[in-house]
Amino acid sequence: EPGVTTLGDGAFYSLENAASLSLPDGLIGIGDYAICACGKLEEIRIPESVTTIGYHGISNCHSLKSIYVPAAVTHMDDSNFVVCGALPAIVVDSNNPNYTSVDGLLYNKGVTELIRCPGGFSGSRPRRAAPLPSGRRRRPPYRPGRRFPRIR
Repeated sequence: EPGVTTLGDGAFYSLENAASLSLPDGLIGIGDYAICACGKLEEIRIPESVTTIGYHGISNCHSLKSIYVPAAVTHMDDSNFVVCGALPAIVVDSNNPNYTSVDGLLYNKGVTELIRCPGGFSGSRPRRAAPLPSGRRRRPPYRPGRRFPRIR
């Protein structure tokens, strides 16, 4: 709709049958849970005018296959793109002042903080846990009611 500047909280929550969603040009903000739990959604077009993506603004979209973060996005909650199991990569415009993507992973611009590894990421190496410093060990998997030994 022309003139819409904000996609309100929960606007497309649990959108059932749409495979793609093209947001209007001139949109500035995507609210909390605006595009969330949309099981069949494969593609979202975010216009270049968007500056803010709220808490879980785009999340829990199991079929999402691509996402592009425009240069204008200066604030994006780190809860975005969670539970998007088919998403192989997050692509960020190279002119974005706050975010960047390296090999499909979302980082802050200085590449000092990994913000999101997309759910469908396969990378060039098999997934494995990062090595622990010498003398440390991994905690066993969590089981309700089980107390963990103290790791020194």
